[in-house]
Amino acid sequence: MSQDQHDAIPAGTGLPANDSNALTTFGHYRQIAQALRDSEEHAQIEAAISSILAMPEIEQITFLKTLAKEHTEDAADVLLALHTFGSLKEVRKEARRSLIRLEAANIYPVWEPPSFSPLDVLSFPEIQQELDKNAAGQALFSGALPGLVGLTPFDAIVTFLTNWSQGNYEGAYDLLASASPLRGDLSKREWAQARRQWSAEVHASNLYITFLQECSDESSEQQKVMRVGWSLELVATPASNPPAELPQATIAFQGTGRHWFLTSYTFIQEANTWRIQSMADEGMHIMQLSQEELQERLQETYEQVEQKMRALEEEEGEELEDEDLLEEEDEESLDEDEEDEEDEDEDDFLESDFNALEFSTLMDDYQELMSIATLGMHYCDALIAHEPLTDFTTYDTAYQQAAAIQDSERAAAYSQLMVERFPAQQGEALRKLAIALVSIANKYDQGDNDERIVGFIEKAEEALRASVAIDHAPMGSIMLAETLIAQNKHFDEATALLHDALPLTTDINELSLIEAGLAKIAQHGEKTEQALKHYQRVAELSPDFPGVWFNIAHLQNSLQQYTQARESFRRSIETEPELTRAYGELAELYVNQEHNLSLAQEVLEEGLELNPEAADLLAALTLIYLENNDFNSAREYLEEAEELDPELEAVQQARQIFNERIARRKKPAKSKTTHRKKR
Repeated sequence: MSQDQHDAIPAGTGLPANDSNALTTFGHYRQIAQALRDSEEHAQIEAAISSILAMPEIEQITFLKTLAKEHTEDAADVLLALHTFGSLKEVRKEARRSLIRLEAANIYPVWEPPSFSPLDVLSFPEIQQELDKNAAGQALFSGALPGLVGLTPFDAIVTFLTNWSQGNYEGAYDLLASASPLRGDLSKREWAQARRQWSAEVHASNLYITFLQECSDESSEQQKVMRVGWSLELVATPASNPPAELPQATIAFQGTGRHWFLTSYTFIQEANTWRIQSMADEGMHIMQLSQEELQERLQETYEQVEQKMRALEEEEGEELEDEDLLEEEDEESLDEDEEDEEDEDEDDFLESDFNALEFSTLMDDYQELMSIATLGMHYCDALIAHEPLTDFTTYDTAYQQAAAIQDSERAAAYSQLMVERFPAQQGEALRKLAIALVSIANKYDQGDNDERIVGFIEKAEEALRASVAIDHAPMGSIMLAETLIAQNKHFDEATALLHDALPLTTDINELSLIEAGLAKIAQHGEKTEQALKHYQRVAELSPDFPGVWFNIAHLQNSLQQYTQARESFRRSIETEPELTRAYGELAELYVNQEHNLSLAQEVLEEGLELNPEAADLLAALTLIYLENNDFNSAREYLEEAEELDPELEAVQQARQIFNERIARRKKPAKSKTTHRKKR
């Protein structure tokens, strides 16, 4: 199978190969892998994966999950790069999980991230000047700058915005057409210098692209028009004139300085690549529409979302029927002879095409919904600007749209405006603001961002206290109590808040949250029986309440109610199979109370089948194999656990026990190595 065949989007599907940036990037993942192998500097690595890093978080995770189905070393290389250099915590985690899936199929990266010396970042003006001269000379001979040949409009706009937001203004300038008015008759050096002066004032950073799509009705073979919804953090607003390529923000969030934009770019082909000829500020255009026109367009977005959701539900039903048919066919073919190698290659090719088609459809749907939701929010921004004090519903609609696409900062921007402008709904608005602030805090990595995380949590607590003081709504008291419990402080106040809320509500969800909060407080006070009663009350009210069956099982186990605990652990595994602690504690119960290593091993392997990246389960299996004197298998599981999470306490304890057992061995024992189940 040729590389081009493997990367191609299947023909005859009715799906254009460039309907989304994610789809285009998926089709080019082999080229990204090659660029990684050719990289020698950190900047080259970032450039290679820039199109992925610019995607929204959900889109990056979907991209990684689909890439894991491509059983190739190229896919493994790209996953390793995202695991090592990804900017989002959840993306790095998903990249690691995807790498483990490939490792289970004996597929490993061939690229190794290079180590960088501090000298790499030093600047030597004389040497750099000569390098610039050579690069310019090569560009004159080739007609195009290195690295820009063959860029699609998708690649070009992502690269332009990434370079521009990260201060690589020379790279951004190179992606403007020679006659583009955005150059402003300035040389590359003058253009870049002006933008560096501006950036020093506003501290532009953290580009986020919400959606990217081609405007097919405005595009042709000679030119392409791309619409982009994006945002950028601007810490300060300078008095000087902004760059021509900076559009007008339709809304901003003071808490982080993030501004949201909607622009379209017209591309023409020049020097063997697509370059930006002009930019249209669609956000500013929307802000100038009449209220009547805005209301009509907003209503259209509601209808489009409803139609799309209905279509997706129908497609999901059809897919489930197809999966049932495929399962029946698989069962019928179990007894058939193995296909020859040529047929296997064909199957691999078809599977690759199916993965690409599946990803294509998913990204088409995702991009369409994101674009509709984003346009709807920009229409709301304009309506808010027209009549800032008349319609709470417009703000709430925008908030719900932002929350739906997990844009927590934009949700916070709308809720903050609701707090400031609508006194009658201030309590509700403050609760929405608190939810958004906690969501923002949860997106940051701990360590380097601890101060920022604490700041958002403290602001959320402040908003909830104001909410309780204003309207005494049960949910406000519940949320404030949960915030205090999460910070391990003021437990007496949290208890009072929950007891005050209890007689004020009959809502099942609120009652469940109250009982769960009281259970956590009882656990903190080591009142185990009281905590168990509260959790059992939660299970009566809401059997699917997150974590309730595990908490019941954990407390029953500590109270030596082993039969009930075993049943509750099983209920936890059935309802929340991703909760790995349930497998671990059930295995511990089998070992300590029933002395049954086989059952313990079985439940741990069951957990790993569904959670292959669970370092705690790998550490637990290490101990099981040590009990069986199978040191080779124990070492295998322990090393994998350490690779996943060397700081995890369970992993460190397993290492200590393993080392002690090895030290006590007087002579090598015969290996009882067993083949691990394929996960």
